Amino acid sequence: MKILVVDDSSLARSLLIDAMNQAELGEHVFREAGNGIEALEQVHSEPPDLILSDLRMPRMDGIELLEELQRLGVSVPFCLVTGGMSSDAEERAVALGVAKIVAKPFSPQTLADALRDLFE
Repeated sequence: MKILVVDDSSLARSLLIDAMNQAELGEHVFREAGNGIEALEQVHSEPPDLILSDLRMPRMDGIELLEELQRLGVSVPFCLVTGGMSSDAEERAVALGVAKIVAKPFSPQTLADALRDLFE
């Protein structure tokens, strides 16, 4: 599976990739983007099978990225990984069709439990 990991922190991207590798959800190819605009460029050049995106990022946040993907007609499972979000942001994400919302911090096991059905 091709997974695009989107976060403005390179450390957070690395931690998420490490957790995914430890989660034993199969073999995956990971690509990275530092914000929503970079993510859109990568989606156009090589569409992923799954997007794991931070909520809060400069230039284009996770919800704006999800909105733009929908506007462009790109259908890919989209998961928000966040340290917290308002109920308004959560309602907006759900209305936009977010596949999962994963709370930070997470362990490889809690990440696997949250995402398992996307890999079945």
